[in-house]
Amino acid sequence: MKRGGKLAWFLLFLHAWTLPAQQGIEKLGPSINSDAYDEISPVISRDGQILYFTRVGSADFNRTLIQEEIDLSKTETDSTYLVVLKEIYSQIAGRRIESPVSASINQDIWIAESRDQLFDQVYHPGFPINNALPNSVCSLSPDENRMIVINQFGRDGSLYKGFSVIERQVDGAFAFPEPIHIRDHYSNSPEVNLCMTRDGDVILLSVNRNDGRGDNDLYVCFRVKNNLWSEPLNLGSVINTPFREITPFITDDKTTLFFASNRPGGPGGMDIYMSRRLDFSWTQWSAPELLNPPINSIFDDSNPVLMDPYTRLYLTSRRDGTSDIFVADFAGKSPDFRPEIPFLSPPMVFRGRMINSLTGEAVASNLTYGPSRMKKHENTFKSPDGLFEISIDKKEKYRLTPYKEGFASKGLLIDIPLLDQFDNRIYDIDFLMFPLEKEQKIELKNIYFEKGTPVVSPSSFESLDGLAALLNQNPGMQIRIEGHTDSVGKFYELLDLSRNRSNAIKKYLVGKGIMSGRVSTAGYGGTRPIAPNDTEENRAQNRRVEVIVTRSGAPSKVQYKDLPDPVIRKASVPLAQANPPIEPLPMTVSRSLPEMRTKTKQNPVADPPIRNRRDSPDEVSRPSKKPSQNSGLSITSHDRKSQAVYTIDFIPGQLALLQNAFAEMQKLIEFLNRNPEKKIRLSGVCNSQEFSTKPAGFCLQRALGIKEYLVYKSVDPSRVAISEEFLMGEGTPGVMVFLQD
Repeated sequence: MKRGGKLAWFLLFLHAWTLPAQQGIEKLGPSINSDAYDEISPVISRDGQILYFTRVGSADFNRTLIQEEIDLSKTETDSTYLVVLKEIYSQIAGRRIESPVSASINQDIWIAESRDQLFDQVYHPGFPINNALPNSVCSLSPDENRMIVINQFGRDGSLYKGFSVIERQVDGAFAFPEPIHIRDHYSNSPEVNLCMTRDGDVILLSVNRNDGRGDNDLYVCFRVKNNLWSEPLNLGSVINTPFREITPFITDDKTTLFFASNRPGGPGGMDIYMSRRLDFSWTQWSAPELLNPPINSIFDDSNPVLMDPYTRLYLTSRRDGTSDIFVADFAGKSPDFRPEIPFLSPPMVFRGRMINSLTGEAVASNLTYGPSRMKKHENTFKSPDGLFEISIDKKEKYRLTPYKEGFASKGLLIDIPLLDQFDNRIYDIDFLMFPLEKEQKIELKNIYFEKGTPVVSPSSFESLDGLAALLNQNPGMQIRIEGHTDSVGKFYELLDLSRNRSNAIKKYLVGKGIMSGRVSTAGYGGTRPIAPNDTEENRAQNRRVEVIVTRSGAPSKVQYKDLPDPVIRKASVPLAQANPPIEPLPMTVSRSLPEMRTKTKQNPVADPPIRNRRDSPDEVSRPSKKPSQNSGLSITSHDRKSQAVYTIDFIPGQLALLQNAFAEMQKLIEFLNRNPEKKIRLSGVCNSQEFSTKPAGFCLQRALGIKEYLVYKSVDPSRVAISEEFLMGEGTPGVMVFLQD
C-alpha cells in the first residue's frame, strides 16, 4: 500500500487481556492509571524515582505520522489523517481497524518522575520517542539514559520489525531511535517483549518462533559485539509450555527470572511466576513457582518488575477493569505474601593492603570500586592506614582501583559470579603502589645501638639485611640514611651521635655488597622530633633511623604494563595478621574442583554468557563443515597446528584447564607483554562428543574464560577478540590462539 509508505513489520508490546482489587497491593494514582485506557509495561529506573509506562488507545496520542519525510499531522485535514492512519493500523494488525484512535495498536510512552512525592510529575513526551505508530519502553540499558523500545523506525516514516535504543540527552530531549540487531530475529506473533540484564550482556525475549512449544516462548540472546546479539535460544521446557510465556524480568544478579503465563494451575488468566537459573547455560531452570495472592488474582496479572533490594514488585493487573499498574511493598509483610527471592550465596568480602611497591610499607590511599560496566566507580573506601575491607553482594564483574597522589598502580577486575562458584567468601588483595615521587620515606624499625655509641646491635641485623635486599632488588635505587635522637644531652654530641650512627648503617650495607655511592648519610640529632620529649615513651619515638629514597631507578615515564600486578589470594587469617607469601589466585581456570558447592561438572568460567556467533568478517579462511540443523551455531573443522600460535588444552567435557595448559598460558601472557602492538583472536574448540552432549556454545565459554583470565592479568581487552565461529575436532578440546592482522 503506497500511502502507507515503507511500513514492513511491526511489534506490539505484550499486554494481558482480561478484571475487583484485592488488599495487600496498591494501585498507583490517577495521574498514572486511568479508568478509560490500559496502562501497561512499567519500567522503573534503578533508583526507583522514574517510571516509564505505556498508555493504550488514548485520544491524547502523539499524532506525528511521517510519510516520505513529511508529517501528515501537519499537512492533512483531520479526516484525511484518520483515513491514512486507519489504513496503516489495518496493515499492521492484519485485519480491518475501524477506529484507529481506540485501537490497541495506538501505544504511547509516558513518564512519571518523583519530585515532592513518588511519581508525582507525569508527562507525555513528544516526537521522536512517541509518534502515531506503536511505541513502548521495554527495558533500560546499563546506561540509564538509554532505553530499549519496540520497533525500528526510519527517518522517512518507515517501520520495521525489531527493537531500538533511544538516548535521553543532557538537555532532557530524546535522540532519534537507533536499531539494535539480533541475529535471525523474527516472531510469528506481532506481540513481543524484551528485558535486558543490568550489565547489558544478556537479552530475554518473549516471541513466537518456529522452534517454540506453542504460543509465545521465552528466549535468551547474548551480546556478540557492540549492538549485535546472538540468535535467540529457547529457555527450555521447564520455563516454556504450549501456553503463553510473556513479560520476562531478570534480577540484577541474573539468577532469578520473573514472567507471566496462562498455563494451567494459576488462579486465572495470566499469572506471575518465578524461577531460578541453575547453571551457566540459561536452559536449566528450577520449576516455576506461582507468586501468592494478592500478587496473583483471578484476572490477568503480568509485567513483573522487582526493585533492588527486592522490597517492591511492580506489575500490571486487570483486577479493576482496565489494565493498571500496581505495586506490592514487601517490607514488613508475612512470608506468605512476600516471594522468597533466592540469594545463591552471602556477600563476597575483599580486604587487603595498598603497599608501596619499593618499600613494602602500607600507603594511606583511596580505593574506588564498582561494577565494571559503569564508566565511573560508585563507591570509595578511604583508608588512613593503607588497609581496606569491602563487601560486595552484587553478582557481576567489579573493578577495584586504588588511588594515591604521587603513585601509579593497576586496578583489579574481579569476576564475582566466577568466585561465587567456590565456598570461600573472603579474599585478601595486595595492591602494589608504584611511587612516582623521588623522595619516599622508609622508617627502619627494630634498629638498636649500643647505649651512647654508634655500634649497631646484632638484633638490628635482620632489618638491615631487609634493606640490603631491597637495594639489591632495585639496582638503580639510591638512598639517604638519616639519624635522629631525643633531646637528652648536649646538642653537638647528639648531632655527632646521629651522624655516626647513620654512617655505621651505611658501613653495614657496604659490607653486604651495596655500592658506597648509592648510600648517603645525614644526622640531625634532636632537631627533628616527631613527638614531644616529655616522656620516655615519646623520646623513644624520636630515637629513630629513617631511609629516604632519593632515586628509585624507575624510568621517568612509566607504562601501565610495567606496573606490578595486584595479588589476590584466599583469606586464611585475620587482616591484621595477613602477610603471607604472595600466591596469585587464578581467576578463571582451575586444576580441579574440590571446593565447588555444586555437584555439576560446570565450573570456574561460569558467568560470561554463551555467545552463539556466526559469519565473522575477520575469520581466517578455513574449510567449513555443515552445521547441525538444531545448533544455531557455525561449526568449523580445522587443523589445529597449521595456523594457531598457541593451543590451550581443557579437560574434555569440562571448563577446566589441563595441568600442562598453565605453562602455555604463561607463554601467551609473556608474548603479549613483549609485543604490545600484537592482537589475538581466541577460538573455542569442542570435540564431537562434547558437541553432541553439551549445550550450544559450550566451547565458546572456554574462549571467554581465557579472555577473562588475560584481562585479569592486565592484558588490554581490546587486544583479545573472540572468534564468532567455534572449531570442532577429534583431539583434545580447548582454545586456539590466532594472531590478528
